[in-house]
Amino acid sequence: MNEYPAFTDPATWSPIFRSIVNRNFGATALAVVPCPTKGHKFDRPVRPGTDLCEECIARFPSVLADLARYWPAVVGAIVKSPSGGGQQKVQTSGVRDVSALWNPAATLVRAELGDWVSFMVRTVYRDRPEPEWIDRTLGRVPSADVALNLAVLAKYHSRWLASYPRLGAALFADALQHRSAAIRCLQVTPMRRIQLDAVCTVEVANTQWGPIVCEGQLVAVFPHDSDDIRPSQILCTTHPDHRVPTGEWIDYYFQAENHAGAGT
Repeated sequence: MNEYPAFTDPATWSPIFRSIVNRNFGATALAVVPCPTKGHKFDRPVRPGTDLCEECIARFPSVLADLARYWPAVVGAIVKSPSGGGQQKVQTSGVRDVSALWNPAATLVRAELGDWVSFMVRTVYRDRPEPEWIDRTLGRVPSADVALNLAVLAKYHSRWLASYPRLGAALFADALQHRSAAIRCLQVTPMRRIQLDAVCTVEVANTQWGPIVCEGQLVAVFPHDSDDIRPSQILCTTHPDHRVPTGEWIDYYFQAENHAGAGT
């Protein structure tokens, strides 16, 4: 439950009651923990038993609902044809797809937001002590539809998640960051890209059997409104924050230059 008796909030105590508590339990019992969310004009006390103030807990559903609305646009912005039509999958056939306009920022938002939503869904299934309610809202088997999961979490599970001790504040901060990233990626000018005959070698994990590398497809990207045949960046399509350092471009440079010059 998210409701707490008013007397559990020290901010509501009368001066006489505060003095009694202070005399018997010390000043620490009177301390009001401020909400950690940035941007509050004044310090707001957290709701008892949670790590967020009442305003932030109440805002969480609307932020999740915003993300559910942005999701289709983010997916549609990842790859577009020159005519403006969107595609939901990055082309992988051949090496010359210079006509495609790619938005690496949208690719990154899709990956990170999808992982974050999956974490929240797993948390609800694992920790919320109402299995029948979970089955009626999220279903017996988790859906792979990110927008649907966001909408269901916003309507039925957001206040529980926001009130989760030692987790709610982080989830709310993440939600605000994901919303900002989604808005920004929709304003990014897409780039021309050329698929290279190479994969990403960035190490993503280190196990007892050795390192695990990303192995995402590498592409060379060019400003979409330029005829320059020299790439501006070499990125991974799976994790666009994985970038080939300029000093290592010699291994890919002529391949990208030749395909860019040939066009499609």
